[in-house]
Amino acid sequence: MSSAWIAAFAALALVTLTTAVVVLGLLRHAVAVLDQVQGGSDAAGKGAPPGTTLEPFALRDDRGAALASDELIGEGPTIFLLLEEWCDPCVALAEELAMKEVGQIVDGLSLVAIVGQAKERRQLPLPASMSVFYPADERVVEAFRWRASPLALLVDETGLVLDRLVPNLLGHLQVLARRYIGAARQPALEAGINARF
Repeated sequence: MSSAWIAAFAALALVTLTTAVVVLGLLRHAVAVLDQVQGGSDAAGKGAPPGTTLEPFALRDDRGAALASDELIGEGPTIFLLLEEWCDPCVALAEELAMKEVGQIVDGLSLVAIVGQAKERRQLPLPASMSVFYPADERVVEAFRWRASPLALLVDETGLVLDRLVPNLLGHLQVLARRYIGAARQPALEAGINARF
């Protein structure tokens, strides 16, 4: 084999190795981005992750009266349903809630709707019996890490986020409530089982 052929094969091997390193680096980056999205990062728009405490925020009601976050959160576990008027899935969910006459309770937990960037009061077809509030300032967006809608967060009486999901149906809100109720009953069930033995 001549030295020209050896040099050509060496150059080809070098190009192949360089290409493999670049492709593997791009794949590693892509996998990291996909893991971040799948893991529920804030960048994915899934809201404040479970285990974090909401920062204080202010809301206003249909009449424009201000309400501090601790007035809602301190009452017990609450599902905060974050909606936007321009969001088609939000409108569909609001219509289902109205059709099924869902009020302030979902499976025993308080339900509070927060409608962002509302131009007019009650433009979404939400039930009249539902507690509906509007952001008083940008602190609501930051507290919930609200980047996408619809978004539902289950928050306990201390402001700790217990669970979250992106609901498209009333059934999704019921699942969120039932997961909490099941988790709350679990220690009592385990205590009862342990007491027998």
